[in-house]
Amino acid sequence: MPNPELVKSWAVTLRHLAACRFYLPELLPMGDARSIERELAHYLHHNEFGLALGEADALGELCSAPGAFWKELQLAARNMNMVEEEKLYAKRSES
Repeated sequence: MPNPELVKSWAVTLRHLAACRFYLPELLPMGDARSIERELAHYLHHNEFGLALGEADALGELCSAPGAFWKELQLAARNMNMVEEEKLYAKRSES
């Protein structure tokens, strides 16, 4: 059984990665964006948060995501101790 603190951390990361989707258009353009969205959902469902972060990043780039989207990714990266990604998303969230 996983450590309770780890489970709590996973829940925080999952919340930020799932929340980022709400800052994008409800209907995504056909093609790559929908494929990436499916991959993102798959990784979230399987607790593959590092891979989910990468898919969310790609989705945000394709959809010209607003600052709030990148803020959620920044918070997810911070929770996963991904320092470089956190800095990158902090810069993007300010734009």
